[in-house]
Amino acid sequence: MVDGQGQNDLHSLLKIVKKHIACLLVIAAHTVCGQSYRDCYGAESRAAVEFFLANHKTLDSTFRHFRLDPVRTFSIVAPEVGHYMVWYDVMETAAMKLFYCEMGADYSDFSIGYFQMKVSFIEKLEMEIGANDLADFAFLTSYPFKDEKMIRCERVRRMETLYYQSCYLAAFVRLMEYGRRGFSVSELAVLYNCGFWESPQVLAALRDRRSFPSKGRVTDRFPYHEVASYYHELLTRSAPAGIPQKH
Repeated sequence: MVDGQGQNDLHSLLKIVKKHIACLLVIAAHTVCGQSYRDCYGAESRAAVEFFLANHKTLDSTFRHFRLDPVRTFSIVAPEVGHYMVWYDVMETAAMKLFYCEMGADYSDFSIGYFQMKVSFIEKLEMEIGANDLADFAFLTSYPFKDEKMIRCERVRRMETLYYQSCYLAAFVRLMEYGRRGFSVSELAVLYNCGFWESPQVLAALRDRRSFPSKGRVTDRFPYHEVASYYHELLTRSAPAGIPQKH
């Protein structure tokens, strides 16, 4: 039998052991990850840069058509591209598409395509394009149907193509810079990832949240805008010299 004092001593010892274990787990995680996005996600970094190079003609022509810098614009979505190329789940996306087409974003608000845009994001973007009379992007809000289900299905079909996703991204940047210039990649990434419709207070609260990528260990997550800025620097240095090398 352990007396009252012995139980207290044992309880104190267990608390100390738990604290040490927690500290060791954090240190181990940081040692493996290296506290750098590049160190944690070398495969994803390579995938994003290689995607940019392989699709440079489409990206360059689309972004320049809308008077946007290709590297700066692509950097906003580069974090999503890298993880999409490595972790894309075909079965999960197919099911979510079906639910969205049938019932809408309230029932199935999922991310789709290389840039992993949410369908609710595109719906809000379409409304803002119309409200702000952005003539260059009027084609994004035009559908050959009146039936809402058919419109949702067509929206998904568009979102699955690189061309339309590039146009949506260009529309987003132009909309954010409507009446204002000089947004940094970091600022645009916050608006893209956290929701451009959110209040400044909400955006400030979400800005430095270590939530990307959403899958995997919590200790291996980073603020989205920091990852976008990393890609901007990486792509600006120009590939192939900037592509993380395989080990």
